[in-house]
Order: sequence, then C-alpha cells, then structure tokens
Amino acid sequence: PEDPDRTNEPANHARHGECARRREAPFLAVRRSLEHPEGSREGVVAQTLVFGAAGSSVTEVSVQGPHGERAAGLSRRGGAFLAVLAGPVPARALTVQLRYTARRSPGPGGGL
Repeated sequence: PEDPDRTNEPANHARHGECARRREAPFLAVRRSLEHPEGSREGVVAQTLVFGAAGSSVTEVSVQGPHGERAAGLSRRGGAFLAVLAGPVPARALTVQLRYTARRSPGPGGGL
C-alpha cells in the first residue's frame, strides 16, 4: 500500500477539488511532500508544502510542523496561501492556525 504521508491530504478531511468558500467549510488546506531530485538522496523527503484557500474573513494563516512554525503568505485577492516546511511533516504533526476579522454585531434592529 502507498504511504499516506507521501500523498496529497486535505488537512480538514474535505475531498480534493471541494470549494473552500462554501459556508460550511471556509478553509481548505492540502499537504504535499516533495522528494529530492533523482540521484541525490533518493527517496528522502526534502520539503512539505501546505497550500489552499481561505474565506474572506480569514486575515492570517500560520502552519506549524515538528521543525517550527511558518507564516503562510495569504493572497488578499482570493485567499490563496502557501507555506513551505522543511523535511517530512506527517499530517498528524501539522497544525494550521487561522486569525479571523472581528464580525460586527448588526445591533438591536437586526441585520440587512
């Protein structure tokens, strides 16, 4: 069987291709391990990429693995983000933290 730590894995257990902007799932992350080029340390994972999309209420994404934390660059135009972690990072050792904008209360009169 294929090693599950060497495949694309959605961090929030959503299926590949699902839209991250649905009301029920405002965030989607995928983990992908990259190996060294052929001939140099063959079979050893060199980097782990964590990428995905975040809803408009997300202002900051940070990704933490066993070797430290990385801020993920967050596109202001669509919520795409990318973080590159050193070495292999199994899905169970990956932590993704989000910061959201504060929502303002519509007040006693209700919303729109």
